[in-house]
Amino acid sequence: MRLGCGNSSIWYDDWTGMGKFCNLLPFIHIADTELRVNDLWVNGDWCLASLATPLTEQITNFICNLEVPMYATDAWSWQGSAEGIYSSQSAYGWLQDQLPRSLVNILCMQNEFSQYFLEGDSLDSNSSLWWKAPPMGYAKLNIDGSFIFDSREMGYGGVLRDSEGTWQWGFSGLAEQGSVIEAELVALMKGLHFAWENSFRKLICETDSLEVVHLITNYSEEVQSPFHDTLRSLMMWLDRDWDVCVKHVFREANLVADRLAKLRNRGVIGVSFWTIPPLEVIHDLAVDHNV
Repeated sequence: MRLGCGNSSIWYDDWTGMGKFCNLLPFIHIADTELRVNDLWVNGDWCLASLATPLTEQITNFICNLEVPMYATDAWSWQGSAEGIYSSQSAYGWLQDQLPRSLVNILCMQNEFSQYFLEGDSLDSNSSLWWKAPPMGYAKLNIDGSFIFDSREMGYGGVLRDSEGTWQWGFSGLAEQGSVIEAELVALMKGLHFAWENSFRKLICETDSLEVVHLITNYSEEVQSPFHDTLRSLMMWLDRDWDVCVKHVFREANLVADRLAKLRNRGVIGVSFWTIPPLEVIHDLAVDHNV
């Protein structure tokens, strides 16, 4: 559910994504049963002390990190899309994250799955199932993001390789609270920064997030989104004087970046820059090299 003016029930609607609080707490005090979200959001702050129902520390901390926009109405939203709107493309991306990798491979190679789900809303026809080295003179940046649900911290990582598939550098880091889509955007922005600073001017960027490619392709200053500020900063990097593109690939073509995105020290905000591959990605690099 996406919050608007906060007219959802505190206890009987899943307005946080954690689940209905009536199922997470031992009891709901009778004096609180009719309360709605906007009853506790007063002048831009939470008034949880007025509740007669005791909350757990986890629920309290989670609520205190949320804000109520106070516009439109609360509505159901599709979690497979940043905009909360269902489409066959976002459903395909969501299923990629849910299905076992072996099944995704079979479905993709048969091509029946993508034809059925993406009719009229198709994937980039150049989406790659396996990692491929870039053309001569180009470098390839693969990026990925991860998300820690209990702390809402974002992990991110990326790797840059040349036209022979040789490791140039990689990075992994942890950012403050956000979402999995924002983690992908931060990863791309960090990767572009490192590429520019290291004088790479012909760059192919790859991500396994269809949503990220969609957000970049359809970016407009006039269109507001939850990631507007991050996207605006990212577009400033993409608009620099260089040859750069952003493409979608399947997860199997993004194994190294996926691994790097999970190599973050939990609770330690910052980024690590890898001039040589860390041991955790050696196997994935070999897989890419041998495909």
